[in-house]
Amino acid sequence: MKHARFVVAGLAVLLAVVVHHPLLAGLGSVLPGEPASDALRGLWSTWLIGEEVPGWPFGSDMVGFPRGVDIVAFPAVSLTLVFPTTRLFGPAVAMAVLVLFHCLFAFGATAWLTRVLGGGWGSATLAGSLVATQPVLGGALRDGTLEVLAVGWMPLAIGAMTLACRGSWRWGVATGVIFVLTCLESVYYGSFTAVCMLGVLTTTRTRKGMGAAAVSGVVVLVGVGLVCLAVWPVLSGISLDSAGDQGDLRLANAASLKNIKYLAMHPGGLSWSAGSIWGPPAPHLIALAAGGLLAIRRTPWLTVLGLFFFFLAQHHDWTLWWADGPIGQVVRFPRRYLAAAAVVLSVGLWWGSVPLRRWPAVELGIGVVLAGIMTYWGVVSSGYKHAYPTMDKPQFAFTTAIAEDRDDDAAVLFAPLEVPGGGGEDRSDLPVFASLSPDLASGDLLVLQVLVDKKAWTAPDLVTLVKRPGDAGLLAKNLSDLAFATMGQQVPGSARVGKSAYVNELPWLMGEGLKYVVVDKVRYTDEGLEQMDSIFEAAVDVTDYDDGTGVRVYTLWEGERPPPALEPPQYPGGDLHFTGKLVGTPSPDLAEFWILSSQTEQKCGVRPEGDFDCGSIDRVMDIWIIVDGERMTIEREGGYTDHVVRVVGSP
Repeated sequence: MKHARFVVAGLAVLLAVVVHHPLLAGLGSVLPGEPASDALRGLWSTWLIGEEVPGWPFGSDMVGFPRGVDIVAFPAVSLTLVFPTTRLFGPAVAMAVLVLFHCLFAFGATAWLTRVLGGGWGSATLAGSLVATQPVLGGALRDGTLEVLAVGWMPLAIGAMTLACRGSWRWGVATGVIFVLTCLESVYYGSFTAVCMLGVLTTTRTRKGMGAAAVSGVVVLVGVGLVCLAVWPVLSGISLDSAGDQGDLRLANAASLKNIKYLAMHPGGLSWSAGSIWGPPAPHLIALAAGGLLAIRRTPWLTVLGLFFFFLAQHHDWTLWWADGPIGQVVRFPRRYLAAAAVVLSVGLWWGSVPLRRWPAVELGIGVVLAGIMTYWGVVSSGYKHAYPTMDKPQFAFTTAIAEDRDDDAAVLFAPLEVPGGGGEDRSDLPVFASLSPDLASGDLLVLQVLVDKKAWTAPDLVTLVKRPGDAGLLAKNLSDLAFATMGQQVPGSARVGKSAYVNELPWLMGEGLKYVVVDKVRYTDEGLEQMDSIFEAAVDVTDYDDGTGVRVYTLWEGERPPPALEPPQYPGGDLHFTGKLVGTPSPDLAEFWILSSQTEQKCGVRPEGDFDCGSIDRVMDIWIIVDGERMTIEREGGYTDHVVRVVGSP
């Protein structure tokens, strides 16, 4: 058919619109994903890349103020591609564009791979619809992990490698570039695609094909080397043990044959939560199995890869040689291999359409009908029919007020940066900033940074984020430590220092851009709030907002930014020292001054006049004085830098 490609392109757009119409209906006012999910991190990543591009995308001064961070935000390539949308319409619209783009990309790239292998437009439509509506992608959308939606890179890389192995040097170069981009988009699909490259190599039959494949290998090596060089600050900051032992995590997130069969017959039978949406429905399983059987004779590598991915998804023992290897170990959720299995098995279906080659219109018609059936069951099994996953874009009065300040250099400090717990809690189990909304969960500070659209101390705990070295001062840490009091814990002495302790630091931070201090009032005692009023007594404005349980915003300056200091304030030992005076004993320098901190037990030096210096102590747990081998009874008063220890007698 002369216009078949345009018909298929139109069908792809129709599929994307039908599947994701709830997202389009709320464009700009809703986010794709469930509340309290990784969608919040996705919003922040979209905003961050939109702020940095067209500059350097692997580093930012917007995060980890005042020093900045080095970061690889996934999916790096598509986030970069949509940055104009982010700049013009905001990150919420850009996220919706990303979801639609990846749906179209999955359909289009799989359809193209089918055509490269020899299939007709009907087979291409069927394969594209199968991949684009896989339930494992629906679970990823519900969870807000945008990089898992980027499955389209996989068939694109396989198709390019196939053409290279047929002898095209240009496609050899393109394959290398596409593979590198795939790795930057998602380490999962980089790992899956690496397996497929080995399978495609078995199709090489000529010297020219071997040469083109070699070219792609060289391009991959050079490209990976350049990428490693570009993101070296991130790679060098990643601990080899940062991921910990992945064994239990993989087992918990592996598919099981029992659940695969159950979900095939009962979509949503486990639950409609993100972690339970992954199993293909029965029509999908039948189609994929048929694709594997049809491909055995002429493209057996598709069948072998499909079976290998299927067993990898179940984390079978015999697959551990790959799963625990340097490329396979990046996959922490084995059931996501089902997306890879769907790619290679769906394109095998084209062999079933060979008898219809004489009647391309019939082949296309049958493919469209079958694609419609697969799309319906994909929508059902992905949970879209039950409840399409969206959350309202949050907005608060204080964030709106700060966002209206268009000063690009202004920075915000949220206090506290973290809420102290009793130990062992996940961040998601601790209170949301000012109890603004349970929908924000552990992503509260990320969302607040996006809403105020400013630099901030905020830096999420990501493996691919490394804070740049340098002194950030004590203000942020001490303000967070002051929140210990409302949690029934002792406030470290270092946090009780008065405004004089920040006489050099605060002007330095303001010179770097610190303009707003946003305080979660309920996390502080009255004494703590009074201490902050004292520290920021020179603020040009102090406004209390009724958002949540109450927010206080200190505006430190207006108009032109204060001149920057040449150097940050220097504290001996990198921190304030616990210092003061020992009194009540005739020879203070002959007394033994012992202190117990949360770190260690140590002896402090005492001068003849009684002045003592214990160095940098994170928390003073106890103090005891020994005179002539006997422990004295003491009284204590004062702050961290002006503590008075008075000997009042023997026990």
